[in-house]
Amino acid sequence: MAAADKTFASVPTPQYLAAIAHHVSSVCVIATEIDGARYGLTATAVASVSAEPPRLLACVNKSGLTHQKIVAAEAFDCVIAEMSEQSSHTVLFGDVVATQHRAGRDTPLYGARRFRQLRKVYSGMQGGQEEFL
Repeated sequence: MAAADKTFASVPTPQYLAAIAHHVSSVCVIATEIDGARYGLTATAVASVSAEPPRLLACVNKSGLTHQKIVAAEAFDCVIAEMSEQSSHTVLFGDVVATQHRAGRDTPLYGARRFRQLRKVYSGMQGGQEEFL
């Protein structure tokens, strides 16, 4: 029997939330500007889809004000290529038209219901400057 033919009951929402809260994800700031006003949010559900074309996805909760603004502005240095409605969120697929990153900065993370940082440690072992996370 193919996996698509099997039917399984979903776990209760509180049970899912308790389990998924322990997943550690990177944090991305998604922002847009409309008529001179800035809107933004932090998101953990952001991932690279492909390098050619450069495309990423972001899952944004529909209940927030920023969701409407991002969809209206076709936001975050991406051109929205596709959207997929998924229950309480919209999955936005964006073709990347510009990038910016801050080299040397610690990576912000979110896990176990709080923000965290992954700090770099440098070692001078064997005369080299090795970088460890």
